[in-house]
Parts: sequence; structure tokens; C-alpha cells
Amino acid sequence: MLSKRGRIRPALDGIPNEVQTSLSVIISAGEILESYFDRLTPQQRRLALEDILGAARRMDDWMQELNAPELIEAGKKAAYHKR
Repeated sequence: MLSKRGRIRPALDGIPNEVQTSLSVIISAGEILESYFDRLTPQQRRLALEDILGAARRMDDWMQELNAPELIEAGKKAAYHKR
């Protein structure tokens, strides 16, 4: 039986490196916070959170760019069908 990562690897091949990298940053920074929260200084916690937010925002920007043409086209179709 394939591991979870082994099963999803083919799906990840179609995802741009920018998204994969951002997701890796989110997971890594989250795991650091989870594992070492009590040992991190407030500054280190803040930096980890900034990494998470920055990576999530990059992913959101990419998704907005990806979906913009489809959303516009869907809106045109919806408006046409309401006539």
C-alpha cells in the first residue's frame, strides 16, 4: 500500500513550485510552533507566524490570479442565462 505522500505525489506534480514551496513553509513553521512553542522567544514566535502568513498570502495571490479569468467567464455566463 502506498503512503499518503506516495498517493498524492502525482497530484502535486501539476501544482506550481511556488504553491508547493509556500505550503512547505506553512507546514514547517506550524510544526516548529507546535513542537517548540514554550521554548521560543516571542520574537521567534512572531517570525514563525509571519512566515506562515506570508506563505499563505502568496498562495492566495496565486489562486486569485489563477481563478480570475474563470470567475469572470462564469459571471458572464450567469448574466447571460438570467436574460
